[in-house]
Amino acid sequence: MQKTMFVQVRDTKIHIIKKGNGFPIFILHGGPGMDHISLGYKFDPLMDEFCLLYVDLRGHGKSERVDNNSLTVKDMAKDVTELAKELGYKKYAVLGHSFGAFVALQHAVNFPNEHALTILMNGSISTEGLAEYQQDCLKHLNSEIVDKMMKETTQAQIIFQSSNQSLEDLDIFIRELVKSKFPLYFPISNNSIEEFMPFYQKAHIDGYILNLMATNNYGGFDLTNQLHLVTNKVLVITADKDYICDPKISQSISDKIKGSELHIIKDAGHYPFFDQPEKTLHIIRKFLKKQEI
Repeated sequence: MQKTMFVQVRDTKIHIIKKGNGFPIFILHGGPGMDHISLGYKFDPLMDEFCLLYVDLRGHGKSERVDNNSLTVKDMAKDVTELAKELGYKKYAVLGHSFGAFVALQHAVNFPNEHALTILMNGSISTEGLAEYQQDCLKHLNSEIVDKMMKETTQAQIIFQSSNQSLEDLDIFIRELVKSKFPLYFPISNNSIEEFMPFYQKAHIDGYILNLMATNNYGGFDLTNQLHLVTNKVLVITADKDYICDPKISQSISDKIKGSELHIIKDAGHYPFFDQPEKTLHIIRKFLKKQEI
């Protein structure tokens, strides 16, 4: 069973795809500038026991546009709390992947007294050093793949610079730019890229939001010295070949959150639920089922 909802929270309406019944899980996509479709609905097998709520973060996907000043990780974290209230959930889980994990971690820091579980997948504690880490990880790819990436990146830049540089042109440029970096996102197998591609093509890519949030450091996202505020149950998932968000940072997050649980999935990249879907879902299901929900 699938239901489309638009839920009013504060200054905007948030678009949600609801699947299944049971204990609710808010699922937050990566980005910024992406939407829930980019997750490929790979968490759907969980809906036999849980209620999945695929969220388009504020200003993203089919959610309403918002004032630029409210495009921050803190505002998106606040939205999750308000969504839970509006939907009548006193207990719930927040599962965030990549940028969505930034939001999920911010939620855990800002709202420690809520009866919420937190699942952080392939995230980070701040944006510091991410670009440098990704650049350094190019050494793990063979030279032919790196050369191809560089050529595709350059070609995308040339096309954009010769265009009218409208918002539509920016969206196209960002889509092609991210696509050129797929070998970093999916270093394990081309099969994962092929499976991901149809969802990526359908996903709404907003280059303006990505550029805006990146320029503003995601609204000042840096939780390096705030993890002691987290009191809820936390599951941290990363992958041994995540070349986008350093697995060592996930290890550090887990080390600093008392009682958290860490899993490093082997032979997987930034999207372990594409590279190792059964392992990923097993870890999530096991974590949820042993909690008092």
